[in-house]
Amino acid sequence: AYLYTMYPDAEVVVFHYRGYGPSKGRASVDALIADAPLIYDKVREDAPAARIVAAGFSIGSGIAVHLARERKLDGLLLVTPFDSLAALAELLRGLSIPTAIIAAEQDEVIPRERTSEMRGAAKTMVYSRTIKAANHNDIYRSEEFATSMREALAAIRKTWP
Repeated sequence: AYLYTMYPDAEVVVFHYRGYGPSKGRASVDALIADAPLIYDKVREDAPAARIVAAGFSIGSGIAVHLARERKLDGLLLVTPFDSLAALAELLRGLSIPTAIIAAEQDEVIPRERTSEMRGAAKTMVYSRTIKAANHNDIYRSEEFATSMREALAAIRKTWP
């Protein structure tokens, strides 16, 4: 519900990975990567003219970048991203897509150097922010995070014709 209130003028689609929350099945890298295009295709079927921005949080950043390699996205928003899921920084280097990255200053899960690699890999970085005093799991409770998410989407939208 948080993203719905953050973006009242946008349609927001969220889903739980297999094995998380109410979703059945088992989580695996292959399953996570395979599910994103299925969700995308359903959204595209329901809204053929919609602009689609993939937002990936933590491990979801890898899923979002993989999706961007397989489907046409209008933007990529990565929160607390990392560079390990199948050489994610290398995959990002090959994309020319408006990209926003939001990181946690005190991220205890994803070291700063790994997020820096992601920032350096983005060809079309339109927004970059590090939330002060936030860590990997509490970044979402920060008012600065909500502001950054709105600013990141606005920066992506500015690139659209």
